[in-house]
Amino acid sequence: MTALLARSPEEASRVVALTLLARVGEAARRLEDPDDAEALHDFRVALRRLRSVLRAYRKPLAGSVKKRHRRQLRDLAAATGPGRDAEVAAGWVAAQRETLPSEQKGGARTLGDRLEARRGKGYEKVRRQLAEDFAPLAESLERRLGVYRREIHLQGGAGSDSFGELVALELRRDLDRLLAALAAVGSVDDSDPCHRARLAGKRVRYLLEPLAGGLGAVEPILKRLKRLQDLLGELNDAHVLEAELERSVEGAARQRARQLFAEALEGGEPATGEGWGPVEALLTLARRNRERRDLRYAELEVGWLRAGNDGEGGSAGGERRSLEAAVRELLHWLDAGFSPPPPASDGNVPTNVP
Repeated sequence: MTALLARSPEEASRVVALTLLARVGEAARRLEDPDDAEALHDFRVALRRLRSVLRAYRKPLAGSVKKRHRRQLRDLAAATGPGRDAEVAAGWVAAQRETLPSEQKGGARTLGDRLEARRGKGYEKVRRQLAEDFAPLAESLERRLGVYRREIHLQGGAGSDSFGELVALELRRDLDRLLAALAAVGSVDDSDPCHRARLAGKRVRYLLEPLAGGLGAVEPILKRLKRLQDLLGELNDAHVLEAELERSVEGAARQRARQLFAEALEGGEPATGEGWGPVEALLTLARRNRERRDLRYAELEVGWLRAGNDGEGGSAGGERRSLEAAVRELLHWLDAGFSPPPPASDGNVPTNVP
């Protein structure tokens, strides 16, 4: 790993980008299998990793990655969003349906079927776009990333001399962005700040993942970032599903109201207390989803957002402070020329960290 860090930024960034491009291609081929339940998720993650690295190393990759490449990758990533959101929501609704009262199961099934249909359309859109755009895009990127020219400035001042220096520069910036994003989260309703914190955490994680194989100090950082990503991801899923449930309740209530109105015009006495099972099912799901949201936020608040003591003898915000301490220790090692190898950390907060 230190050999990669010692290479020039132009060379090492291309090695990393080519490796990630190959993984995107592997995940893309899996989308052709309709029985591969994780294909879209894995393709989406592989694509995010590649785009994140191309963003971080924009300067040394400038001669190889053009604006059109970035635009095409962005469009592919955007195409995966609706299908994946529907897939996650459908899975949660299906799990909840088993514990609903019998009169509410039908309403939950209707919502689940609608989400599954949306998932199918999302998959189909991604497959069409891949068939049309991905092969020539991947071929172009692979060809261009495989060759580069480098200017040597004998007087210095031309930027990073090694990939390790460039990694340190980007890691410091991304860590600061993550800490600022977490500081901006003030309540459970702050869905946009939570989303920004989630993206910032992913950037730090994707920057470090290529270094994990040979550096024991990186793995604990990645595990902590994964816990943060899981928390923020489920919180985001709950925010997205709540909006979906609100729309669904409104639609089901309008449909039932139209039925009651039609019965009244026909001269009969409508059974106003009956026929509300679909609405009741959606409301039950909404309550459970809100409970999930609040529970995940409470975990986030204690581990990642609070400062000072939590009043129970523990140290609130410990996850955030441990992460910062471990990353800054790694940065110190990178700044020192990455020698000797850094020790593996257990992820605990050093006593000298405020």
